[in-house]
Amino acid sequence: MKLRGSMEIDLRSGIAGKLMVAVLMIALLSCSGNDAPPTSSPTTSTPQVTVSEPLVTFTPQSTTTPVAATSVQTPISTENAAKKIPRFEPGDCAASVNIGLPHRCGWLVVPEDRTKQEARHIRLPVVIFNARTPDPQPDPVIYLTGGGGADQMAMMSLYSDFVEEVVSERDFIMYNQRGAPLTDPALECTGIGELFWELAEQHPPIEERNMQLTEFWSQCRSDLAARGIDLNMYSTSANAADADDLRIALGYDQANYYGTSYGTRIGLFLLRDRSEGVRSIILDSAYPPEADYYTSYALNVAAGLSALFDECNSDPACVSRYGDLGTQFSETVERLEAEPQIITYPEGDVVVDGDMYIDVIYALLQSAPGREGARSFIKSASKGDLEPFRPVYPALFDYPGSMAVYYSFQCREEVPKHSFDEVVAEAAGVPEQVRDYAVNFFAALDYAVCTVWEVQPSDASEIEPVQSDVPALVLAGTFDPITPARWGRSAAEFLSSGWFFEFPGQSHGTMRTSACAREIALAFLKDPSRMPDSTCIEETN
Repeated sequence: MKLRGSMEIDLRSGIAGKLMVAVLMIALLSCSGNDAPPTSSPTTSTPQVTVSEPLVTFTPQSTTTPVAATSVQTPISTENAAKKIPRFEPGDCAASVNIGLPHRCGWLVVPEDRTKQEARHIRLPVVIFNARTPDPQPDPVIYLTGGGGADQMAMMSLYSDFVEEVVSERDFIMYNQRGAPLTDPALECTGIGELFWELAEQHPPIEERNMQLTEFWSQCRSDLAARGIDLNMYSTSANAADADDLRIALGYDQANYYGTSYGTRIGLFLLRDRSEGVRSIILDSAYPPEADYYTSYALNVAAGLSALFDECNSDPACVSRYGDLGTQFSETVERLEAEPQIITYPEGDVVVDGDMYIDVIYALLQSAPGREGARSFIKSASKGDLEPFRPVYPALFDYPGSMAVYYSFQCREEVPKHSFDEVVAEAAGVPEQVRDYAVNFFAALDYAVCTVWEVQPSDASEIEPVQSDVPALVLAGTFDPITPARWGRSAAEFLSSGWFFEFPGQSHGTMRTSACAREIALAFLKDPSRMPDSTCIEETN
């Protein structure tokens, strides 16, 4: 195995860091919010559409029964509520709200450790977009952001289309999860940005790089512990309890929850632990607890790249415009490994080697607009032109979230599932360039950091499939390379009142870029007991 690396392995770790590239590419490519038309033909002669009827053949162990949406919102009382936990404190918005709709703001106050009577309190910023009707539905939509520690306040505009559609009938609520920026306490460690720029310019061997970053995160963990923060309480179970407490504190009898990526795991834990307050749930790009994230990582990267290359090769127009993308990709990786290129910024130089090149291309694959841009990026890089990459790297340095939160749940829930040797073994059949990237550039650092992060491994029951009969809608993009469609199918198999839809041409976070996905979600919200009309899938395909 090669022993090379670059500075961005940590910031863009998987679920958390790649989100910023998707955000950037949607902005750069001026995505309108409608379905992005494919520039090449499907790789098969028939549409790759999967629609599952409610999975009635499965007998869940859960005794939860779907509840009709007949609840009435209870007004929020401000009298004698100062000591009540959980509670909602109306107040100024924690950050500017960049969706131009009527809204109100405040803070959710919850205990850090629900097992202690005198636990410290956590404050989470909340934005409530008010329903634009005098007679709104009694159950809002509460959004569960992905990433793990992501700053939803900074990224809410990504969901503006769906918010506008939802508030015609009901409230839409966003909040930052515990430990994320703007929360109190926020799990922040100063100096990581400077370290990334320093390592970008120095470009040390990967062992040295991993050692420096692991030392940084070890000190970060010590600093957080010195502040009295218990990292064991920054888990998916705690996030799920917060999501339910938000509903309770706002006075709703029930809510509809909508999660993307890591947010879907929170939603599944909510079904497992507190389903009585859930009218329905939407899981977009599912990350179920039974998924094997690290042992699947190399396979998922390889599959995502192969799908991009095969899609273009099947379309003469794409081949004419871009050439043989697979060959260009491999040759560029080989060239950059032998002789890295430098991109100069005011903050310093960034040395781009083969791993950093793969990392950006893989990140682009995680949104439908990004997949369109990846073809141009590959073609440009094959000619030695890295100018299209220029806006990407600084954006990655400024990931709007907390990697300390990411490590708290990954080191608790994912890393203990498999040894690092098993990660290496599962990647054995993957092409060498991708294997080295996935194992050395990505997984090795997460495993190293988890040796110093010192959180308790989750119980075996926490990583078992979640069984529920609460109405559920599971959405997946055919080209999603980080939470592949098979994970969505796996989650849906255990949701007896659920439907699964797969969207050809879409990638990670289908509802951000597919009007069809949003149309199906809106129909589901109107009546979660009925399978929504999905004819738009074939029409857009």
